[in-house]
Amino acid sequence: MNNKEVPRSPSTPVGTSTYAWRWAALIGQLFIYAWMLSGVHEKAHYVVADWFNNAKEVTFTFWGGHFNYLRPPTMAEDILVSLAGGLITGLLFGVLWWISHRQSRQSLSEIDTTAIFLMIAVLELIYGVAEAVFPGIRWLKEWNVPLSMGIITALLGVFYRRKLAAWLFPPVE
Repeated sequence: MNNKEVPRSPSTPVGTSTYAWRWAALIGQLFIYAWMLSGVHEKAHYVVADWFNNAKEVTFTFWGGHFNYLRPPTMAEDILVSLAGGLITGLLFGVLWWISHRQSRQSLSEIDTTAIFLMIAVLELIYGVAEAVFPGIRWLKEWNVPLSMGIITALLGVFYRRKLAAWLFPPVE
């Protein structure tokens, strides 16, 4: 095997249904991790606000959440608490991505999880900055996901173009 070939995971059968299962795994993991990150994101807001003795509560919906202050924050508190949600969550998923990325050099079996960790890390880092620096600019929060996805797609292309293609579209034997 030369350096350009990527090893396939021997545990995954290859056939026409493999494509559907792999796409389903990729999309399913994205939803599961996205659902989990909301709790981490809001808890990070809460923990930093608690350092300032200004944390009241976090309320959760099925796909999101909202942090509430005990009293109106100072500008510095508001910026730090706003930054905390995205930065802490982004850094946590960034560490998970780095660990998974290091392992993906040996096998393709977890390349989907590696890609998801990178996607969420970048999305959260961008959202954290947007939430803190531009709190009143509604369009930036609304366009955060499409803008982030453009950056994420470029990063996935740089890091995992061949590996993801080999994993998603294995040769049928």
